[in-house]
Amino acid sequence: MNEISLAEQIIDAGSDAERRRLLTAATDGTAEHLSDEIRDLCIASWSSDPTRVQRSAAALRTISKAHPSDHTTANHNWTEGIAAITRGHFEKAVERLDVAIAAFLRLGRGVEAARVKVSKLLALAMLSRYDEAVETGLAAIPILVDSGDQLAAGKIEMNLSNIVSRRGKHSEAE
Repeated sequence: MNEISLAEQIIDAGSDAERRRLLTAATDGTAEHLSDEIRDLCIASWSSDPTRVQRSAAALRTISKAHPSDHTTANHNWTEGIAAITRGHFEKAVERLDVAIAAFLRLGRGVEAARVKVSKLLALAMLSRYDEAVETGLAAIPILVDSGDQLAAGKIEMNLSNIVSRRGKHSEAE
C-alpha cells in the first residue's frame, strides 16, 4: 500500500483506535512521510471540505502521539491551525500555527515555516491584527519566492492586498 492511500485511510478512519491500527506497521520515518501526506491532503481540502480538514487534524493528532517528533508535531499543529480557522477559532489557530512555525524552524525547514505563514496571515487578518498579518506575510514572501513556491507567495500577496485595501489604502493595495 502506498503512503497516499494509507494517508487517506487514516483520515477516513472512523475512530482513533482504527487510526492506531492502521499505523501499527509504521516506523518513525514512515510516520513522518505520512504526516506530510496528510498535511498536504488537509491543505488541498481547506477551502472545499472543512470536515476533511477536521478529520486530517484528528489523523495527525493520532500520528503525533504514536510517533512523536518535531516533524509530526509541526504537521499536527499546522493542520490543527487550519482546522481552527475552519471553525472560526482564529486565536487558537494563531497559537497552533506559531507552534508549527517554531517546530519547522528547529528542523531547519524555513520554507515549510514560511508556508505555514499563509494560514497564519489569514487568521491574523480575521482577528483584525492587520499589522501582524502584514509583517507575517512580508517575512514569508522572499523565502517562498526563493524556493520557487510562486503559488504560496501569490496567496500571501493577494491577502496582503486585501488587508491594505480594507484599511482604505487602495493605491497601496495595487
